[in-house]
Order: sequence, then structure tokens, then C-alpha cells
Amino acid sequence: MGNFARCLRPRSEAENFRDVDAQDVVQATVDSPVVCDAWVDAGCALHCGFCLNTFNEKPLNLAADWLRACVEDASLQVPRFADTAVYVALMRILCIVCSPGSLSLARSVAGVAGSRSGEEITTIVGQLYADTLTLLEDSWHATDDFRRIRPFLRLRSGRLLQLKIIVELCFREAFDPRPHPRKLSELAIGVLNAIETQDAGFVWNAVQTLGHPEQRYALIGPAASPQSQAACVMLQLQGLVSLLTHPLRPLERCCPLEKALNMMRSAVADLSANVGPEFSWLGAWQLIDSADRVFRFSCSAADEVLLKGWAVRCAAELAIWRFGDHYFAIVASFAVRVLILWRALLISQPRTCADLSPIQQAVQQALGDVSHCAAQAGSEVKEVTMFLNDHHMAGASHLAAARPCLLHREDGLCVPCLQATGDPNPPSVRTLSWSCAPETVRSERLDTRSPEASGTGTVGPVEDFEESAGQALHPEIQHT
Repeated sequence: MGNFARCLRPRSEAENFRDVDAQDVVQATVDSPVVCDAWVDAGCALHCGFCLNTFNEKPLNLAADWLRACVEDASLQVPRFADTAVYVALMRILCIVCSPGSLSLARSVAGVAGSRSGEEITTIVGQLYADTLTLLEDSWHATDDFRRIRPFLRLRSGRLLQLKIIVELCFREAFDPRPHPRKLSELAIGVLNAIETQDAGFVWNAVQTLGHPEQRYALIGPAASPQSQAACVMLQLQGLVSLLTHPLRPLERCCPLEKALNMMRSAVADLSANVGPEFSWLGAWQLIDSADRVFRFSCSAADEVLLKGWAVRCAAELAIWRFGDHYFAIVASFAVRVLILWRALLISQPRTCADLSPIQQAVQQALGDVSHCAAQAGSEVKEVTMFLNDHHMAGASHLAAARPCLLHREDGLCVPCLQATGDPNPPSVRTLSWSCAPETVRSERLDTRSPEASGTGTVGPVEDFEESAGQALHPEIQHT
């Protein structure tokens, strides 16, 4: 799984809960915490010169090209890209979609509706969204294959669901009916821009708005959809983490540190109490993501033990899940992975002024508890067991991130199998399709094993509290 691109041979089987494709020789468990990106997993930032140039000029086109490459590869009978490579690609896509350049285009969709520019942006968003759904369905159902153990495939499903709700939130005007209220979408775009520009004042005001029941009610309405409630929690946690990792430590002037940490856990707990697991898992996923950033990038040396201890407690609690709950099994896999990476980080770091031995013991205790729980779990435990039995696997994505670009080689040429020209369905390609019409996602309540249930169930009232059900795409999107 560490290979960036596979040779043309069948995928090997897992032996004794180990993927024999994993490169255990290189222990890439940690990366240099130079830049704390708001959305990219550790070590997965863009490094290709061609991609960086396109990112500066046409960020959404770059995200669509990356996702299209992943979808085309997944449709092959023998996929060339390893699960770790696709996971890294999705992290980069998520970062690109949340970048200021892409978010400025989201405003253009609303501001120039009906113009040629607006139609082009809507078409790109439609392609991006359709490919997200296609890859999500393939990833979700592939986890049922008992013949192979693919932990990064389960993590891929989590990132795709996260990407899906972000696209629906930020590019609201490209959908009909609208998936979220206008005020919430505008606030989301403002928060993501403020995080990138480190505008602590705007972020703190937004966090207060999202955390106050009456102000949140004004944003999402009296009968808010579950995905809008999940989006509020995701934005609230992301904003608080950006303040915790801000180099000027502005949060200390706004509220006590313990209060901010309790706000994050309380927001996730309230979401779990108000919506079903097919939506509440998004808050738990974001909490693990937030804990990982706090553990790695916190700028408060004086409170290092407090922050790392809080992160470990969050991960330890979410690493245990109800058997048969496949959504929280995704969160558990994510939590176990970050616990393993944190332990490697603590071991590799030089001694600091703070005594971190209790933190290291807490991480070890959490992993021991998960091992005991996994021994009694059902079928969804196999990915967690693989992480526990092969700790090098947790850092395999860092190996994939260091390899050549998925779209470009070092000489700048496209990978032959990913060129846009030619027959889109060669003999070796199997078609990935939805069980319903591709232009419309089903609006009825879905089974908890379905990836659609996280964002496409019956939607409550949105802007002006009008009724809207389903996530039918905008007419421009339907024809992509």
C-alpha cells in the first residue's frame, strides 16, 4: 500500500492482518510540522510544480482533474494506484476546494448566475460532485470485501463524505434544491477564508455564533436538516482549532483554554444527541482531526501537557465504537491511526521542558484498550486490527505523499492511463454507476450501510424555511 503507483499485477492478499505491499523498511511515521494547513493531513501538502501553478490559476479545475484521475483508476479491473496514494490525493483535493481561490469562485456562482463564467464554474462543481459520489460508492462497498484488509480504503470513505458536505456547503448555489441555508453557506465561506488568512477576530465571532443556540437557530432555521447541523459543528471545531494553533495565541484573550476544549467536546456530544449516527459521525471525525492538529501544531508550550492530554482522551474515547456501527468504525480507524502516529512522534522527539511521559503512557493505555475491544468485535474491526498489528501502516500515507505527482511525472508528462483523450471505456474498464439515475441522488432515508445516508437523506427547510427534499443537482450539473 505504500507504492504510489502499482505495476500491472493483481493486488496481493493480506497475510496475518498485514498488507505485504506495505514498505516497512522506511518508518515514515511523522513529518516536519513546518506548516499547519487547515484541512490537509500531516505530510500531504502539494509539492508538484505543475500542480502548484494550476492551483494558483484554476484551483477547482485542478481538484476536478485529481478526482477524475482517481475515479478512472478505480474503474480499472486492476487499479494502478494504491489506497494510500488515493487517500493522499483526497487530502489534497479537500485542501484545494477549501482554498481562498476556490471559495472566491463559490461567490461567483451566486453573483453571476446565468453568465458564462457562472455556468463554467457550475459545470466544474458538477463534475467534482459526481466523481465524489462515484468514488464514494465504490470505496464504501469495497470495504465489504473480506478477502483483503484495506484500512486506508475505510479512511478514504471518511474523507470523501467530508469532501461531499464541504462542496454542498460552499457551492450551495450550484444545487437545486439548495442543500443548506444561504446564511450558513456564506458564514462557512467566510470562516474558511478567515482560517487561511489567520483572521482571528472573524473566526472567534463565527465560533460564538455557531456555539450559541439562538444565533445558530437564525442560521439554519427551526427544522434544520441533520447535515446542516453537522456542518455547524464541523465549522465550529475547525475555527477553534485554528485559534489554538495560531502563532499569536489569540484564544487566550477570548476565553480560558479549558473552556475552549470543553466547547469542542460538547458540540460533538450535542450533535450525537440530536441526529442519527449517519450524520453525527461527521462531528466525531472532525473532533479527531482537530485533536490531531492540536497535538502536533499547538503553539502554547506552557499548556503542552494539557492540550496533548485532551487530544489523547478524545482519540481514546472514539477508538471504541458500537459493534455493527459502520460509520463510527470509520472514526475508530482514524482514531487508532492518529494514536499510533502520536506515539511515534513522542518517541522521536527530543526531550522538552514539559514531562510528556504521562501522555505517552496514556497513548499506550488507549491502544491497549482498543486491542482488547477489537478482539471481541465484528467484521468492521479488521482495519483497526491491521493498524494495531502493523504500526508502520499508519504512516504509509507519508510515503505515498513523497512520491511523484499522481497527475504528472518528473518530466511533466501525464500518466498515459490518465489522459483525457481516447475511449472512456476501454475493454479493461468496468463502469461504476449509481443504483439510481446519475443526475439525482435518492431522497428517501437510506440504510446505514449506504454512503448516501450521510448527506443525501431528507433535507429539512433551508433558506426562508422552504421545503426541500433530496439533493437533485442543478440543471447545469445534470448534463455533465
